[in-house]
Formats: sequence, structure tokens, C-alpha cells
Amino acid sequence: MLNLDARLFVIPAMLMDKQAVQQGDIRYNLLCTVSATRRTGKGGFCEVALTDFVMPNQNQCEIEVTHFSQWVDYWSVDFDWNGETHNVCAYAYRPKKGQDLPLKLSTCGIREGAACRIQVVDLFANETFLTLR
Repeated sequence: MLNLDARLFVIPAMLMDKQAVQQGDIRYNLLCTVSATRRTGKGGFCEVALTDFVMPNQNQCEIEVTHFSQWVDYWSVDFDWNGETHNVCAYAYRPKKGQDLPLKLSTCGIREGAACRIQVVDLFANETFLTLR
């Protein structure tokens, strides 16, 4: 059995070998960004709402988008994130045609001060994470 500790790092485009980038050996993909709000209440109530999702190359797609949620395939929330593993506590999938994606997820019984981690998966299967404290 292998004991492997792998970590991924984002390498800025300006540090890449310019010749390799020009030849197409290296492709630099920009990251998506997600914005959300968190509201807490009595009894450990917690509600998370997606407020924005930005795809970096939106103008290169032939899809007509009128609302940011049209880029989202599904999203999930870990309401009690431990800093390591994203345990899905609530999720919302893209419904059938003509229906809107739910933009709010909530739960009760969350400990005070717990961090929330949001995972958003777009239509191209790219995952984006956001932690709210």
C-alpha cells in the first residue's frame, strides 16, 4: 500500500513557460467563483443562499444565459464542515426543463460557530467550493 500525500496548487499563468503556453502544451483555465450568504437563527437554524456564480469564459459558450443559476448543475452544503471532508447535508439538483434551481438550502441543529462549506458543480462538471464562517 502506498502512503501518498498529494496537494494541488494553482500556478499563475505569468509563471508558466511562455514558449510552452504559446505552443499549446499548457492550457491555463481560469477558475469559477461562487458567492453565497449565510443566515443563522435559534435552535441551530442555518440557511445558505447562492447569490452569484461566475464562469470565467461565459462569452465563449453558445448558451444564452439570463441568470447565474443556469450555469449550475447542482450544489450542496456541509453545514458543519470539519476542515477536511465535505459531508453533504443538503443539496439541490437542476430540475426538469422549465423549473428553477432552488437557491436556498437550510437545516436545524447546527452547533454555534460551525463553518459551512458550499460545493457548486457547473454544467461542465467543474467543482467550485466556498467556505462561510
